[in-house]
Amino acid sequence: MFEQGMMNRDDMRFAGYLIAGYLAFAEVLSWETSKWPACLVVSEYQSADNQSGNQTCATFHEGIIRGATFLWGFLTHDNVTAAATVVIAVFTWTLWRSSEKLWRVTRLSTIAARRSANAAVRAAENAEKALHSLEIPRVYPVELKFSVFEDPHHAPLIATVSASLKNFGRSPAFLKELYLIVAVTNLVRHAGDRPLYHSGRIPFMAEDVIGDKETVGPFEKSIHELVPYCSRIKDGSLHLGLLVSHRIDDALGNTFGRGAWYVWNPRRQKFVAGVQLWTDN
Repeated sequence: MFEQGMMNRDDMRFAGYLIAGYLAFAEVLSWETSKWPACLVVSEYQSADNQSGNQTCATFHEGIIRGATFLWGFLTHDNVTAAATVVIAVFTWTLWRSSEKLWRVTRLSTIAARRSANAAVRAAENAEKALHSLEIPRVYPVELKFSVFEDPHHAPLIATVSASLKNFGRSPAFLKELYLIVAVTNLVRHAGDRPLYHSGRIPFMAEDVIGDKETVGPFEKSIHELVPYCSRIKDGSLHLGLLVSHRIDDALGNTFGRGAWYVWNPRRQKFVAGVQLWTDN
């Protein structure tokens, strides 16, 4: 493409021949036309070899010399120098204005590029957080139960509480800790009253992997101390509370946990969600 855009040597040689031919033709023609009363180039010139005083036209080379002499005298004149100074000053100011506009455009472009880069970084961080929030395991207690085994005479012999854990997330969870706390309280409590029964922490072995949509359990505990309260729990005159607390790790080693109270509803014969105490999600 570079060679196509440039004139080759033959073209340059031909152009040189055309220019030389034109100059020679113009010079020869000017010698003939300078003798005519009506010149092709209207210019009064007193030829040095014309002693009769007749007006003749300048030849081609004389015209070039006169034009160059006039141009040189004009450029070296004081007014022209002052005008040139003014023109240079104007062009300098124009150049400064153009440079200032270019600097402003460059600065605005830099600011816009920096903002775009920051926006891209924030978008990437938000996308990473969103992806992480979608991929983290989400483990919650399910199938919470309170059971009483009775003999034929309807005398309660043993009471159990149990809970299972289900992973509602999209990645496996590594169960590291699980414990239950059982408490029995009066329906109407006064300030400073203690619960009728509090089991304390009931830990379970929790080295388990909970896969996507997988349920582990039930984690069950027989509590003989609940037997005296079972009938009143069943008829709703006492409250039975169950705390389920667990901690898990995801595949990247991040730790999540949750602890919440559930209250036994005698009418529905099931535990219902109570108060969430803490969460590390």
